[in-house]
Amino acid sequence: MSQSPLIIGGSGHSGTRIFAEILDVNGVFMGIPWLTRHPYSYDLAQNNLLSKSVIPYVSGELRKADRARMRREFRQRLRLYIPLRGRPWGFKNPPTVLLLRFFHELFPAMRFIHVVRDGRDMSFGNTFARPDHPHLGLFLSAQENCLPIGARMMLFWGRSNLAAREYGERELGERYLLVRFENLCDQPERFTEQILRFADRPLDRLAETAALVKRPKSIGRWRGFYAEHVQRAIHHGRPFLRKFGYDS
Repeated sequence: MSQSPLIIGGSGHSGTRIFAEILDVNGVFMGIPWLTRHPYSYDLAQNNLLSKSVIPYVSGELRKADRARMRREFRQRLRLYIPLRGRPWGFKNPPTVLLLRFFHELFPAMRFIHVVRDGRDMSFGNTFARPDHPHLGLFLSAQENCLPIGARMMLFWGRSNLAAREYGERELGERYLLVRFENLCDQPERFTEQILRFADRPLDRLAETAALVKRPKSIGRWRGFYAEHVQRAIHHGRPFLRKFGYDS
């Protein structure tokens, strides 16, 4: 492809969809709808590749030949789903946040929008907050894997997002943008403008684009869960909540 992509990633159900919609309506090709999207999502349909790649890649188990095959598979999939050339393009899929180094190696000039949502909301009331979550073990010790699911999710949320932020700031620099989902919801015009400027898109549709942003009722849902369970999770995640600006 003639241009490098603008990739959107974050924890599952962190609000990445609206970021993809903002780019899509402002001329960034986010894939052929009938191939790449469910009615409720802008996720690029590469979940099978992501699911089989994340654990061996992050854990360092892939041999050189395996890494080369992984690169070929993703390139082939992207050529199928995003066949156009010569125009801004990108895709979103939350687990890309776990493979940021891989996509940077694949597309050295890529840009990355890192969506972060309050770790308390990500740990309570999130359908991904379940004991069989496949990626928890990549960021937890054997002892931590015995903690309640809320605490495990909090540690996974904090460590995975912090690793992505540190890599993005260090290796991508100005081609890395972190946006808190709550900030976009609370100040849609300000942060929509930030996203469009980062994507090098015109601002002539700023007001109507910002109007697409809706604050969901699920923000702050963690307050509806047992205080003891929430406080235990916060105890483990407090350093990460503070690093991302969430008062605990």
